Amino acid sequence: TAFHAIRAKAQVRVGEDIAIVGVGGLGIHAVQIAKAAGARVIGIDIAERKLELARKFGADATVDARREDLADAVRSLTRGKGVDAIIDFVGSPESIRDGLKFLRRAGKLVLVGHVPQRNFEANSTHFIHEETQIIGSHAQTRQEMLDVLDLDARLGLLGLLRPPDQLGAHEGGEQAQDDDDHHDLDEGETRPIAETPRRMSPACHERTSYWTMFEMSRSGNRTDMTMKAT
Repeated sequence: TAFHAIRAKAQVRVGEDIAIVGVGGLGIHAVQIAKAAGARVIGIDIAERKLELARKFGADATVDARREDLADAVRSLTRGKGVDAIIDFVGSPESIRDGLKFLRRAGKLVLVGHVPQRNFEANSTHFIHEETQIIGSHAQTRQEMLDVLDLDARLGLLGLLRPPDQLGAHEGGEQAQDDDDHHDLDEGETRPIAETPRRMSPACHERTSYWTMFEMSRSGNRTDMTMKAT
């Protein structure tokens, strides 16, 4: 989902300033993917713990939305010009409104999150004069699922595919030291590929489009990765 928003919708380029609004589960992945794309990343949230994780996983700067004026803080961090794109995982009327204040001219505000029954209103003149865009982003394509696994396999950014609190000994994308590190499944248990070791990632090179689910399972002393068709 984060990969789709950043690559297909925001079309992030090297050297751009990108704001990630809401650095929770999806947002923390977006931070890492945007950094892998060569962007300068600003993480925005109201929880200090999430902001700390965002910095840990690559954010160049963070802003506490509860304590700082977002427009002033972000424009200060971008030498007054604002960000080239915003990936908004909150999607509230307030986050959209605030985002438009620190989005640069001709910038893109990509909405991933949303708040049902809460409508956003805006003056159309702003979009005409500033040539800004609001773009919706939903889920991902099958090819993108394979592409993000390929990215992980090539760059070793294991955090792209695992929540930060589950990284354990492999924080920072370090490769597994031995096979026993990953034999912690119970009999009959399956685990999504998002929690499997980097050494198993090359399976993503099989570009068969109808394989969309990867799982790791344990039977006896054997641990295997399998692919499930939809």
